[in-house]
Amino acid sequence: MNTSYRFISDVEPTENELELLMKDVIIDVKERAKKANLKFKKLQKLQINQAIERQIQIKNGRV
Repeated sequence: MNTSYRFISDVEPTENELELLMKDVIIDVKERAKKANLKFKKLQKLQINQAIERQIQIKNGRV
């Protein structure tokens, strides 16, 4: 990702600069979404396994 954008308040960015910025933003958002989704699935799997274990313990009278 190109993070060398320098927008000065009194100078409007060119269409090309804006396009490049938006492409980088899209790439970054997709990467963050992928990481968040993987983290969510890992947490979800852990909670499911914990719930299953609790149910097994309840069934076996170990609670």
